[in-house]
Order: sequence, then structure tokens, then C-alpha cells
Amino acid sequence: MPTRRHGVEQIIPKLRQAVVEFGKEKKVPEICKTLDISEQT
Repeated sequence: MPTRRHGVEQIIPKLRQAVVEFGKEKKVPEICKTLDISEQT
């Protein structure tokens, strides 16, 4: 299975959304589920 590479234009909005969710005091697993990414990522 090939690995997927994400561009900067896809990563930056997800990081910004993660910061917003973290500010709402959500836990990392919840944030990962919201952003549709794995915890390891």
C-alpha cells in the first residue's frame, strides 16, 4: 500500500483546527477523530 503525502495546503488548516479544538479542552484522540487522522500522525 503506497503512503499518501499531504501538501502544505492540506496540513495547515488541519493544524489550525486542532489548535481550536485543543483550546476547547478536547483530548487528543477526540481531536484526531474530528480531523479524520490517526493518533500516530
